[in-house]
Amino acid sequence: MIGLAQLHMADGELKEAKQLCELALFWRPEKVDVLKIASECFFRCQDAARNLSLLNKLVALVPEDGDAWFRMGVSLEDLSRPEEAIQCYDRVLELDPNSISALSNKAGVLRGLKRDGEALKCFDRALEIDGKNAMVWRNKGGQLIEMKRFREAIAALEEAKRLGASDASRGIDFCRQILCCNGPEQLFAKAHQELGRGRAIDALSLFDQALQLAPKVAEILINKGVCLVRLNRAQEALDCFNQYLALKPDSGEGWINKGAALGELGNHREALVCFMEAKRLGLPQADRAIAICRKKMGL
Repeated sequence: MIGLAQLHMADGELKEAKQLCELALFWRPEKVDVLKIASECFFRCQDAARNLSLLNKLVALVPEDGDAWFRMGVSLEDLSRPEEAIQCYDRVLELDPNSISALSNKAGVLRGLKRDGEALKCFDRALEIDGKNAMVWRNKGGQLIEMKRFREAIAALEEAKRLGASDASRGIDFCRQILCCNGPEQLFAKAHQELGRGRAIDALSLFDQALQLAPKVAEILINKGVCLVRLNRAQEALDCFNQYLALKPDSGEGWINKGAALGELGNHREALVCFMEAKRLGLPQADRAIAICRKKMGL
């Protein structure tokens, strides 16, 4: 009976195959071969819920069946259960650490969850296994576009195209257009405009994009820091001001902003040191910052 179901599947007669699988499952519900073939049938019929119930039985009987775990992951994706799908792909990778299919599918789920860094690691691991896989290069390029890392995306997509993924050309053209219209200067100007309108979150995104293209531009760093202070993210702002001062150690503006971030973090003693340095460098507003800081310290 199950063999006949296979024949119907081979001929694309899925309705007939499904009926025969149901009969086979009625008579032999715990037989591994029946579960495998029936699962494939329901998978092809896009009946994710029924397929999942069969796969649960199958992996209970044969826990080392990587294909079953993989199809369970796909079914869980179809049922909008991403975290459980990831667990299934992780199980496949325990059984076969070199499974590019599991890595690619896991990356896709992570991407949908906006866990971009983890998704990128999956693509990189897949390319360590097979650096000539055009599909993985193309998907990595798509992930990098999602992360607004357009120059890296172009490199990945060009490699995909070289390996035969002709559809990578569209992504390459898109990235080049973005870079042409959104160089660091343009992005910086847009970010300033958004910050002036009180839209600090939008401004921060633009500052980040600008820094991806020009990571050592001091003015972008200090303005990103100011933006982060407005968003009550003083520790991240402090990192920006430190990077800025590494580039421009004699900037009174940099020292007073660093002091402000330290003050937000409650570190008034170090903040005072920064304000004093700003004063030494001739920044007029440093006197007021010093007075406020001393008052907070009870001096």
